[in-house]
Amino acid sequence: MKTQNFFLFLFFLIITLITPNFILSLNPEKEPKKSSEAIEENDEFDDPSLLKEEQDEDSQKTKKSEKTKSNTESKKKSKESEKTNDNDDIYPSLEQLKKDEIEEMSKYKFFFLKYFYEICMISLLVIYIINAIMGVKINRKLAESWLEKNKKFFEDNYAHLGGEKEYNPNQITLIKDSYNDYRFFASGRVYLSWLLVDINLKRRQDLISILSEIFLFNERDKIMYEVSLTPTEDIPCIFAICKKKDIKANKKNYRELEEFTEVSNPYFMDKNYVMLTEDEDTTNKIFNNKELMNQYKNIEKFIDLIFFTDRRTAKDKHGLVISFELKGSYTEADFYDMNIFAHTLIDVLGSTSVKGAYKKEASARRKEYEAKISRELAEKNKEEVKNAKEEKKNQESNKPMTREQLRKKEEKERKNEIKERRKKMFKVVKA
Repeated sequence: MKTQNFFLFLFFLIITLITPNFILSLNPEKEPKKSSEAIEENDEFDDPSLLKEEQDEDSQKTKKSEKTKSNTESKKKSKESEKTNDNDDIYPSLEQLKKDEIEEMSKYKFFFLKYFYEICMISLLVIYIINAIMGVKINRKLAESWLEKNKKFFEDNYAHLGGEKEYNPNQITLIKDSYNDYRFFASGRVYLSWLLVDINLKRRQDLISILSEIFLFNERDKIMYEVSLTPTEDIPCIFAICKKKDIKANKKNYRELEEFTEVSNPYFMDKNYVMLTEDEDTTNKIFNNKELMNQYKNIEKFIDLIFFTDRRTAKDKHGLVISFELKGSYTEADFYDMNIFAHTLIDVLGSTSVKGAYKKEASARRKEYEAKISRELAEKNKEEVKNAKEEKKNQESNKPMTREQLRKKEEKERKNEIKERRKKMFKVVKA
């Protein structure tokens, strides 16, 4: 990333230095005005033939004088050139060197000014290509370094790795979705049915995104673990660990946090982080594990989100999402620490047990939540049906109608108006 920013800075610096100097140094030479000799006519001579003869004589005289002058000048120049050649054989004069330098500089200046826009476009294209090649290489190296650091761990702990049906341990590779997005799939381990690692990196291959990152917002590399858990007992609990500034965004993305959780500040957390939990007893039980807490301290600065829920699909009921944000200086050892923390949390959640009294309370809350969702769905369906009927009516009203159809429509509307008036009158009489 530093090299890319350096190339961009260098390009803009060259443009800013070149353009004003060239424009200021441009002094177009004024072309000498051509002198026109006026021919004076003599009013004394009335005969045109005599005038022509005199003009011819004058022209001959002037030609002779010019020839003599040119001969004398050529002789002088030849003598001077012989002298200068004798001196130039020894060393060139300073004035001549200055003149040569000025002439060369003026050639370059005029060339750059003439093709300035073309040079800018070509240089931008070259920078774009260099940036794309370097960005793809950097992203690929980061993803491969994560895999190399954690490859042995996955081989020892999982039965199947990668997206291929036939497992080959010698050909374990990442699934490439794009130049900045890589994935890794694993299955066949205790307490989980499958695990998906999404390595979402910066768009380093895109010059526009890099410029926007410099001037507008800062995009960061992320590593996200998404797990389908199969614990020994049902854990009716929802909790999340995130930054204070991201509470609203996470509640919007995960509705369970809005409905079930409340804010709490445990002792082991940094001031910038917060925990959203349904039950503090269960979360304290999970995070009181010494091994887990030791690993948490190593990777706390990289945590973007830790989210656990039991409100997934019937097949994958318990879900865990752990998102790490790569900021500041990080190494391959940090990749390994993140992976170990994720798997220790999986093991702790898989082996936790919850009290029976709390399970009853949690199930009651979930029934209320399901009833609320069903009501919302019913209202949404009613609105959709209503909108569909209105659309049909509008389509029918826009269709061309005959005179009889228009008459029938008007009669129907008049009868409906009379019925509504009668209903209002009966209401008034009853009151």
